[in-house]
Amino acid sequence: MSRTPPPASTAAAPSSKRVTRPLGFTLGLGAVLAALTPLVVATARLFDINAEVVRDDARALHTAVAQDLARAIDDTFDDARAVAVAFVDSRLPGPDRVSLAVTLVTASRVFGAVAIYGVDGSRIDVIGNGSAEDLPLTFPEP
Repeated sequence: MSRTPPPASTAAAPSSKRVTRPLGFTLGLGAVLAALTPLVVATARLFDINAEVVRDDARALHTAVAQDLARAIDDTFDDARAVAVAFVDSRLPGPDRVSLAVTLVTASRVFGAVAIYGVDGSRIDVIGNGSAEDLPLTFPEP
C-alpha cells in the first residue's frame, strides 16, 4: 500500500512566530503603565492649579500697586490742599500763613519745594527744601 499525501486543504498552515516575554517583564510593564497614568493626570492638573495661582497672585499684585499709587496720589493732593488752605486761611495773619505753608511743605513726604506764582503767572517765591531749578519761572498757560 502506498501512502498518499494528505490533500492540500488539510495541510498544516505555516506556524506563526510567537513572541514570548517573561511573565515578570509583562507584569512590570503593566505596573509601570498603571502608575504613569495617574502621575500624568496629576501633573497636568497641578500645572492648571499652578497657572491659576500665578494668575491670582498677579491680580493681587496689580491691585496692591494700583492701591499704593492711588494712596500716593491722594497724599499728594492732600499735601497740596493743606498748603493752599494755609495760604488762603483768612483767620491767620499773612506772616503766619506763610510760616504755616513753609512748615507744611518742609514736613511733606511728597513735595521738596513749592513755587508761589502771582496773578500774572510769574514766580514770586519758592518754599521748601527742594530744588527751584525744576520749577518754571512762569506759570504755564492752561
